Amino acid sequence: MNHDYIRKPIYMFLSLINCIVPKKKKIFIYGGDFLEDNSEAMLHYISKETHMKTVCVVNKVRKYNPKSHIKFKKNTYINAIIEMLTCTVMLDSSYHTIKMKPTQNQLFIQLWHGSPLKKLPPSSYISNGKYYSMFYYASDMFKEHLKYTFDVSDEQMVLCGHPRNDYLLFNNRRPDFLSTNVKNVIWLPTYRHGNGRSESDIDFPVLDSSNVNELNCLLKKLGIKLYIKPHRLQSKSINTVLESCEDSNIIVISDEYLIRKGIVLYQLLSHMDALLTDYSSVYFDYLLLDRPIGFVITDFDIYGDNRGFAFTDPLSLMPGIKIYDFDGLREFFMDLSESNDGYVKNRMVVNDACNFYKDGLNCKRTLKIIENFMKGN
Repeated sequence: MNHDYIRKPIYMFLSLINCIVPKKKKIFIYGGDFLEDNSEAMLHYISKETHMKTVCVVNKVRKYNPKSHIKFKKNTYINAIIEMLTCTVMLDSSYHTIKMKPTQNQLFIQLWHGSPLKKLPPSSYISNGKYYSMFYYASDMFKEHLKYTFDVSDEQMVLCGHPRNDYLLFNNRRPDFLSTNVKNVIWLPTYRHGNGRSESDIDFPVLDSSNVNELNCLLKKLGIKLYIKPHRLQSKSINTVLESCEDSNIIVISDEYLIRKGIVLYQLLSHMDALLTDYSSVYFDYLLLDRPIGFVITDFDIYGDNRGFAFTDPLSLMPGIKIYDFDGLREFFMDLSESNDGYVKNRMVVNDACNFYKDGLNCKRTLKIIENFMKGN
């Protein structure tokens, strides 16, 4: 059901109210149910590098050292609306159901949550450019697709790397649950069912109860541990697969587990020796580390027909072994154990195309934009 006809009058009303509500010198970070990705990275950076008053509306968040200038509020419509109406700067990295036009004295930055390989839904479904002052893009390769999808002008587009990528390049904290005498691999599959549509019939690819023990034995033999981080709505299916696997080198981790450990996904990702994924934007970021990537794309044709891709030749932008079955998965781990890596040059080419900034200073750039705006208001 299309709810745009209900939402638009509400957005218009909120935008009118926003014109008359006094603003405070504060940053509002919208986290929603779970604070992650670029918004979380900016909150972490702001908590350390500035004393600007910051309010985060979120339900679940990892523990932060208490700071007088950082406050958390429960994710409710009322709290989100109040903070949007009264803030000077808003940071957002997803889409949510509350929108209003920023005034001339406000800066609303859409950080988004990744560079898209997958085709994004049309702007009427997600957002509209008029509700943001700035919209981030990581390189020219993604600019036109994001402009079209979100109905954003050239003037609104700002070239900046994803703040979350700073964790990849400047993160010395090794999670205590990672083994030091093995190679660690993380598998980050795309969630294929959501928003009222099914992008593929596959729930979790390749791995099932008929081969999971075989894979576990192989991983033990090769000295590899595999960490699977499924989408939070997908975790039950893979847990069912692993029920028969005892003393396993295959470990499923969840968002809640990372919260308990006090770390975020990209901190963990920085310590991984290789990545398994499919169409997720995470691999564009992982290219900054120049480590092996395997693409599990058993449903490539089906996914392309249903969801679609942002580029005409997505396979050319996937610099790693393409895995279509269990044999391909076995080959990936064998190559990793023997340090066979035939995609170094390919990774460098794609990395140059999709990551303009490679210095891990994206949070600093964003804070500079905020500070300059605050000085003028």
